[in-house]
Amino acid sequence: MTQNKAYLEAACEGIAYEQSVFSPVAANWPDLRDFAQQNGQPGFMVSWCHGATGIGLARLGGLSILATDEIYQDVEVALQTTQKHSLQDADCVCCGNFGRIEMLLVAAEKLSRSELREAAEKRAAWGVLRAEQVGGYQFPNLPNSVFSPSFFQGTSGIGYELLRLAHSEVLPSLLLWE
Repeated sequence: MTQNKAYLEAACEGIAYEQSVFSPVAANWPDLRDFAQQNGQPGFMVSWCHGATGIGLARLGGLSILATDEIYQDVEVALQTTQKHSLQDADCVCCGNFGRIEMLLVAAEKLSRSELREAAEKRAAWGVLRAEQVGGYQFPNLPNSVFSPSFFQGTSGIGYELLRLAHSEVLPSLLLWE
């Protein structure tokens, strides 16, 4: 952790921008990329790379430096939105179910909320069961028959997340770059 005030100021400016684009109607932060827009309006994802899950993880990761009422409100909104959208097609940690599971696990640890860990474990069990039933984990733009060993959009990320659920006391959150 740096003691450079300029970095904290830059982080606060970034958070202020994120809060300025937050949609109370969607209870989410928009994906402002051109291809994510729908009918000229921004789209919304619930993943590590875009939307509530990533925002929630970022806020949780910064609690030791910045823990305001607004930050905790963002975390609560992100948790609610993440839990509403937690079981979708993609399983990967970047833009899928196991990234959302990581957000629940980190929140359980940082906020001392055991019900979030239980929710993470249930979702992981569902993901493993579904993979067994359909013949593999599901990845963006790939058929189940394709093995993807990558971390962010493949099986190594899912494997790491399952290990984190079993041993979070010794394995850091890689989605927080710990």
